[in-house]
Amino acid sequence: MKPIKRVRKYINKWSWIVTSLGWKFDVCYCNCTQDMPRDASDGAIAIAYPQFKYMTAKIYFNLEKVNNENDDYLEEIIIHELTHLLVSPMHEGQEEYTVTTISRLIRQRAEGVQ
Repeated sequence: MKPIKRVRKYINKWSWIVTSLGWKFDVCYCNCTQDMPRDASDGAIAIAYPQFKYMTAKIYFNLEKVNNENDDYLEEIIIHELTHLLVSPMHEGQEEYTVTTISRLIRQRAEGVQ
């Protein structure tokens, strides 16, 4: 499967984690490390840039790196990047909001709600 399709598969599977809370995000595809944002580490498969006050984000994927990873690891990376959106309020001193939000998501998941 092509790297963009693989990313979309797991984004579609897991985006509810943030969209159920009102987040909107764009997915950006970069062909190689040189195309990634400057502050992404050399080995980064993906990097998220959340803006909590607007509930928006951009998530960049390095397609060259995506192509070299197995599906289980790629799925883990996508969940990881989406989790950056969830914890971004902590960078603005909103620890209680963040913990409440994550605990509600855990409860919804345990109850089978998405």
